Amino acid sequence: MRALFLHSEFLEVEARQKAIPQAEEVKERKISIPEESLVVFVAVEKGDDISLSEELAKHIVEISKKIGLKTKKIVLYPYVHLTNNPSDPQTALQIILKTEEILKKEGFDVVHAPFGWYKAFTIKVKGHPLAELSRTILKKVKKEEKKLEKRFVILFPDGRDYLVVGEEGDKVKVIKWNVIKEKVKNLNEISEKLPEVKEAEYIEKKIFNEDFRRLLDKEALGKPFEEKEKNPINDILKRFGFEWEPLSDYGHMRYKPYASLIFDLVSDYSLLITKDLPFPVFVIKGTNMFDLNSGPVAEHAKLFGERMYEVQTDKSKFVLRYAACFQQFSIAKDLVISYKNLPFGMLEIADSYRFEQPGEIVLGFRLRKFVMPDLHVFCKDLEEARKLFLVMHRKIMDEMKKLGRNYELLINVGSPEFYEKYKEIIMDIVRDVNKPVLICIYPPAEERYWIINIEYHIVDILGRPREIGTTQIDIGNGKRFGIKYVDENGKEHYVVILHNAILGSVERYIYALFDTALRKEKPMLPLWISPVQVRVIPVSKKYLDYAREIAKELERNNIRVELDDRDETLNKKIMDAEKLWIPYIIVVGKKEKEKGILSVRVRDLNQTKEYTLQELINEIKEKTKGYPFRPLYGPMELSKKPSNI
Repeated sequence: MRALFLHSEFLEVEARQKAIPQAEEVKERKISIPEESLVVFVAVEKGDDISLSEELAKHIVEISKKIGLKTKKIVLYPYVHLTNNPSDPQTALQIILKTEEILKKEGFDVVHAPFGWYKAFTIKVKGHPLAELSRTILKKVKKEEKKLEKRFVILFPDGRDYLVVGEEGDKVKVIKWNVIKEKVKNLNEISEKLPEVKEAEYIEKKIFNEDFRRLLDKEALGKPFEEKEKNPINDILKRFGFEWEPLSDYGHMRYKPYASLIFDLVSDYSLLITKDLPFPVFVIKGTNMFDLNSGPVAEHAKLFGERMYEVQTDKSKFVLRYAACFQQFSIAKDLVISYKNLPFGMLEIADSYRFEQPGEIVLGFRLRKFVMPDLHVFCKDLEEARKLFLVMHRKIMDEMKKLGRNYELLINVGSPEFYEKYKEIIMDIVRDVNKPVLICIYPPAEERYWIINIEYHIVDILGRPREIGTTQIDIGNGKRFGIKYVDENGKEHYVVILHNAILGSVERYIYALFDTALRKEKPMLPLWISPVQVRVIPVSKKYLDYAREIAKELERNNIRVELDDRDETLNKKIMDAEKLWIPYIIVVGKKEKEKGILSVRVRDLNQTKEYTLQELINEIKEKTKGYPFRPLYGPMELSKKPSNI
């Protein structure tokens, strides 16, 4: 930013004509200051942001004192001609208006010349040595401190904890945490003091399960993952209609009918599982972009760094949300909350955006645009949050157990002091899973708003740890966004917030479903989410009408059924149904019509069974009880569908 400060005896400005489409609307085109004032010509440059308003205001206050300004009159004059590297108009106007707001709070009488207009002006400047001053105002760069490393601890259910310092062969080299505390008085200095600590021990890796070893290798020991074969999930996802959208940005997906149906069923399920939680949950919807010139948004966004996905409009610069935090916090701050209302949850199935690197995107897993059922739980205090943290943890674990899988946990802690201070909260979790857990201790940071964050990892079919669910304790954003409640004595307090992705993003949960399916002898999705639950195949056209009657009855009972009425061989029809992992394949011919008995290929049993139609309906209803239902996203008859839909 460039600024020219003129100690003026007289100023007159007239806006003549709009210079840019974004010119602000003004009621009065003339400004006349027939008295002493400080006139500040300002040029906002590329890279400047709202934080420079504070810096500009400080310079104005300082110079007004230095020149002995007898009035409180300040004129901000947008003047792009001071630079050859101007900012966009939206940012420039935001900075001018914010500076004006700050100065008014300091007691100054401030006006600004019309922004975005061609202007005529007359000024009389006092002739003393300080009457004309210029400044180049830059963002304050924090003094670069010695970079502190993240450190990893293995914590056992009995409370033993070891700092990981390396490996030797099949053993992990560790130091007892108690020894670290004795040797390193300031735990922030672990990295630089570690060479002085000689009391190393060794833990054999074989005492850990294979999935934990994979997580340990990737996170604590920093071993690169070698993908020796193509990920089969990629091809299976495409088979079911999950694809990249070539006409969009990197990392944006599209969903054909089967994929779209699976996607929506997961979204429905995410709403359903919140009904079991021991507090009310309110479902909301909102926008996906938030103003980077808004204080709380800007502060929070700084923590996210280069992964922000930004959009510039004619109003301002926006960040595309990376979770549902902004929208839910914006609504929560406007609520009148009593202690009697707490705890409560707020849920949005939120399209979210992260600017992942093109080489790192993975179909169905690592995306630039994804959808997350994001639940925030607002709590009175840390003790209430601690209890519900364990509740949410168990819910996340239970949902993965329903798939026959188990998570490995990576618990992130905001600093070495937080690890010590909140260790009992962490031990609640470790005792609950009753197995060793990997702890990542972050270096301290003043702006960090969370104290504990749990990442829930599966190890996929290739042996790579993949984060699915998350939960987190947030002690900072209640204050940052002004979310308060009133206690029984009428006193206001800021809430403590739990962030939760019970299933993970919709896409990551689907990734876990397909990864789980591929581990079975006969791969198969859970019945409730199989896009086609039953396919009816007549052996010939002679039995097509009877096959249609069966299909219609299944459809009337809220069962997703397709009728293969194509002019193809029976073997081809069965093979196509098998490729889609359809749980029940009914083959209809003379015997079935005459006896009224269905011959059904049952995929999870890998055998053919006989059912009455009602028996089959009852079995499917029993197996899908408690799960959401949606009808087919297309016609029942395969002959009506394009071959590649």
